[in-house]
Amino acid sequence: MHPAADILLIDDDPATVRVLVELLRGRGFKLRVALDGKDGHQKALANPPEVILLDVCMPTMDGHHLCRLLKDDPRTADIPVIFLTGKDLPADKLDGFGAGGSDYITKPYQVGELVARLEVHCQIRRRLLTAPPDPPPNAPEPDSRDDRQLHKAMAMLRAEMAEPPSLVELARRVGSNERSLTELFRRRLGLPVFAWLREERHKRACELLLSTDWDMIEIAAVVGYGNAAAFSTAFRERYGLTPSAYRRSAGLVNANPRRHAE
Repeated sequence: MHPAADILLIDDDPATVRVLVELLRGRGFKLRVALDGKDGHQKALANPPEVILLDVCMPTMDGHHLCRLLKDDPRTADIPVIFLTGKDLPADKLDGFGAGGSDYITKPYQVGELVARLEVHCQIRRRLLTAPPDPPPNAPEPDSRDDRQLHKAMAMLRAEMAEPPSLVELARRVGSNERSLTELFRRRLGLPVFAWLREERHKRACELLLSTDWDMIEIAAVVGYGNAAAFSTAFRERYGLTPSAYRRSAGLVNANPRRHAE
């Protein structure tokens, strides 16, 4: 049996905090609370949680600023951040993902959906923590050459997401080799090359689901899945709900139902 998932809730509204603490503790989660962004940042650094549940509108340090700080710090960069906020416009959601958020839930929320998404992100976090170890301690420290190769590889994969190069070809194009590039991604990003690309595909898919009325075939093609069924299956495994359900949960409904198919 897994221990209770450790959630850090950061929200400046005491009423919201009381409801969430009662609700989530009743569902078996371990809750810690911070009532502003600065306190939340300190608590995340002192004792990194499995998932952070974060409000956007807070005094002194808003949620977007805090999320960027967390993602820029290697000690907290891999912690999933779920925005829970009343800001529900498509542009708001894109801002949240752009700040580094892993997920975005709008108020008023459905309890079952909130719990399901927390459980999914906790499971992913635990799998990452039990993944194969990093390269041996005698591996060379990152240098400017590593930086250039890493950023060049990331840019290529994002630009060619629909049809990415093989690992051998990617390594050749950045002036590396297959093993070295894999170790560089693991050391700097915590994931092997194509696991990192899979996460980038999910992020891009979320953006397209929230900002366009494209159907699942079109989105699948853009993010590199061979068909809508494969895309839907992968998305559901990552987020706990289908792409269509994700779009509906954000309050978005296609103007043309014909375009919305899985």
